[in-house]
Amino acid sequence: MTAGGGAFGHIDGGVAGATSLRQAEQCWREGADPIAFAKEHREFARAFESFPGDADKLFPGWREKLGVKAA
Repeated sequence: MTAGGGAFGHIDGGVAGATSLRQAEQCWREGADPIAFAKEHREFARAFESFPGDADKLFPGWREKLGVKAA
């Protein structure tokens, strides 16, 4: 997690970014699959779109699984 740039770099702004960081921690604590978790948590899902290069490296195929079109 990156609290500064991760929150303020979120595609929907800092509040959504902070929410997505809380959701990321929840996902980790629950041991959930991040892609499945993202389907139920909008801010977390939008973080994938906010940082697509990182998401591509860490979660190949995330766009198809979350229904996001390539930019």
